[in-house]
Amino acid sequence: MPCKLLAFDLDGTLLNDSGELTPGNVAAIRRAKEAGLNVIIASGRSHSSISKFNQALGLTCENSFGISFNGAVVYKTATMEILHETRLGRAECEKIYKAVKAYDPDAPLILYTPRGDKVYYEVENANIDKYYQHTNMRWQRVPSLLELTTEGAAKFLVRQEPEEIIRMQDAISAELSDVCELVSSAPHLLEFGVRGNNKACGLKFLTDYLGINMEEVATAGDNYNDLEMIEAAGVGFAVANAVDELKAVADYVTVRDNNTDVAEEIIAQVLK
Repeated sequence: MPCKLLAFDLDGTLLNDSGELTPGNVAAIRRAKEAGLNVIIASGRSHSSISKFNQALGLTCENSFGISFNGAVVYKTATMEILHETRLGRAECEKIYKAVKAYDPDAPLILYTPRGDKVYYEVENANIDKYYQHTNMRWQRVPSLLELTTEGAAKFLVRQEPEEIIRMQDAISAELSDVCELVSSAPHLLEFGVRGNNKACGLKFLTDYLGINMEEVATAGDNYNDLEMIEAAGVGFAVANAVDELKAVADYVTVRDNNTDVAEEIIAQVLK
């Protein structure tokens, strides 16, 4: 069945290890768009953080879309109009906050409110500085993150060294299993999102909206938060640098990695 929609993860897939789009990936995606393929970015990032990459890739025309916050938001890239949104409720936010702070009172916890245009934090920490440098989001230190969650939240996350992320996840995952989705989107990131939500959920909304089915979708990713969309798509690509668990469920594992224009290889397979 011909592919009508190609969804790329961003960090670790389209972006190289320096957090940049390679010229080869930009050229390949622009060629795919010219060939009539609907290309989107499906990321754990906020839509505000993804915007500059959509612009660089030419993915901001009238009928272009994006998926942010690991599937919690589906939006039009030209206008940033939100077509679909799910969010953590106030009660879930409080349970996540208390679980993290009980584990480590000084944990570098970061909050995204539903607007997604700024990150908030309470504790000065080198890991928060690194997150800011990577995403280039606007940020603000506040006395209490919970005071900002009266209308819920898009997600919480912790940025730590990989060994500490593993320890934290092991320590609090059982307590939060009925509260939120707890997923590592990169070795140094632990994300707390809407329970039952993932990138495949966002894709399902978008395919219904566009009147296509998941068999007509191809997806590409590298990490644990890409698992569901790789499994749900007609064809799922794991890039060469992907975690082993993603490679195990993918239909195709690329030869190239995120530093070597992997979009060229994927698009060649999708369009052949």
